[in-house]
Amino acid sequence: MNSKELIHSGLSTKDLEACINFYVEAFGFEVIFKESNIKKEIESITGVKNLSCSLAQLSIPGSDHLLELLQFHGLNPDGFVPPKLPLHPGQGHIAFNVKNMESCIAKVTDLGAKPLGSITKFPEGRAAYFCEPSGTFFEISEAKYPETKDESN
Repeated sequence: MNSKELIHSGLSTKDLEACINFYVEAFGFEVIFKESNIKKEIESITGVKNLSCSLAQLSIPGSDHLLELLQFHGLNPDGFVPPKLPLHPGQGHIAFNVKNMESCIAKVTDLGAKPLGSITKFPEGRAAYFCEPSGTFFEISEAKYPETKDESN
């Protein structure tokens, strides 16, 4: 494998439209692609019959990395309990480094996000986990990383 490129991160949601609206309003994402009820390709890639999904890809200024939001249709909901924390294998979150943590927290909570724990201090800065109303997890960080030294000169 000669080249590696991280192209997108995907998050499953219970309500695609609400999730899109949250990330657009909270962080300034822009929808660049959206499609509903994709069936043949989703059955093929997941190996699950009678499964479809609606998805949207979002971009954010200053990054080539896309956020892909997916709402799956056709899953058997019996006994399913939505996760309350991103702690199990396969679950994840996305993280945003911000300049003013209090302002960002106020904005996301006004939009319905719930904190999962407390603002926590790490050596590189403060961070906190949240769950937005449609069920995806994200982190807000106010991290300061040391500058990378160019040792090639």
